[in-house]
Amino acid sequence: MFLLSSSLMMLLSLLPFKITDQYQLKFALIICFIVAVFLGYQYTFDIPTSNSAMLLPIWSQLFFLSRPVAVGFGIAACVGYLLQSRNKDYHLDNHCHMLSLLAGTAFLVGEVAGNFWAFLGWGKSWGWTGHFYVSALTYLLLVLVFHLPKAWFNSASRLALGKAVLLGFICLLILGYKFS
Repeated sequence: MFLLSSSLMMLLSLLPFKITDQYQLKFALIICFIVAVFLGYQYTFDIPTSNSAMLLPIWSQLFFLSRPVAVGFGIAACVGYLLQSRNKDYHLDNHCHMLSLLAGTAFLVGEVAGNFWAFLGWGKSWGWTGHFYVSALTYLLLVLVFHLPKAWFNSASRLALGKAVLLGFICLLILGYKFS
């Protein structure tokens, strides 16, 4: 379900995008290829058959859905920034910026919903455990995508490459933490 939701978000990221040149076409084709790989790989997992009352509240559903949504938008933005590092395209740059913003917003909304769900279910909503450290680190890295100083990079293409590497690391962090 995680990979299916991420794939859906990557495909949805292509809807408002108008393809006008070769790099934008490459962006759309790479996203479609990643979606195909995710959809093929998701069938290797067993689907839980039990009905868990833990997943009934809307807050838990928002919490568990926010991660794949953030990963989907993050991977799409990462691919766009990688293409940006080779050829400057303002439409693709704006699109990647918006996808990064959506990834950060989805992640933050999920964390707030999960916090509220934990408070309703257990009476205690927050404490410094390993899960919270990873969540805080992930969100701070998502914010860092927007605040990378241009002075650190000597060109716009290297800045785009830096953003792509950072988003790729964030997506691997979320995916690695999810499947470990």
